[in-house]
Amino acid sequence: MHDHTWDLFSYVACGALENVEIKVAEVADAASAMSPVFRIFNIRGDGAMDRVTPTETLVTVEKERKERYSARSIYKMPADVVHRTEASSEPTVTLVLARRTGREFERALGPVDLPGYTTRREAFSCDLFTAGLRDALTQQA
Repeated sequence: MHDHTWDLFSYVACGALENVEIKVAEVADAASAMSPVFRIFNIRGDGAMDRVTPTETLVTVEKERKERYSARSIYKMPADVVHRTEASSEPTVTLVLARRTGREFERALGPVDLPGYTTRREAFSCDLFTAGLRDALTQQA
């Protein structure tokens, strides 16, 4: 579960997905919560590296709103909306337009006891991406 530093506009070319928007509520401590508790992490990107840093903020999921999008659908997701995306079992291809906002970091929800860490984002080669896209679209034809 995460948000973005950019407004997302997405076109579902084929397949389907479900976006789950999540409303969170801050809690004082994990022991007093009635439902699972998550820590908010800040994510700062630097080139291909992401630094994930725990904050002091603890939250629970207060409400979820699910929306399903199928082929030829367009949807948008504002930068500050916490969400998760679940693809269908069929190959799903989307085209995303990102419009930057002024926010410096993204947020993610994670386990309360998870320490901070650094991770490297992996990029597909153009050839690998093209081949995968071609395969997915051929299966839809």
